[in-house]
Amino acid sequence: MSRVFAIGDIHGCSNTFRTMVREEINLQKSDVLYCIGDYIDRGNDSKGVIDLILELRTKGFTIHTLRGNHEQIMMDSGESKEMFRLWMVNGGDTTLRSFDAESYDDFAPNSI
Repeated sequence: MSRVFAIGDIHGCSNTFRTMVREEINLQKSDVLYCIGDYIDRGNDSKGVIDLILELRTKGFTIHTLRGNHEQIMMDSGESKEMFRLWMVNGGDTTLRSFDAESYDDFAPNSI
């Protein structure tokens, strides 16, 4: 019988997310995991969070992702300086560092 989990507000905390998925809930391929947004910002490893989600999908786990407000602000920050400043105030600087980027244009957020 499959189990259903929902995890939100990971905010760049890849070690905590990894521990939760692997050790606390012991995610199985028969389970369904909904990640309900805010994968990035604030924590120091937003890239690690995204990488783990992609790795789990590649290994055959059922992972559904929804875009949170932090991902939306990041995507909107490419369109205006005001949105970019809002992203920085909300932890975007940690996301840029995690992706070893200096600006929004240094990585491809539409692939997230």
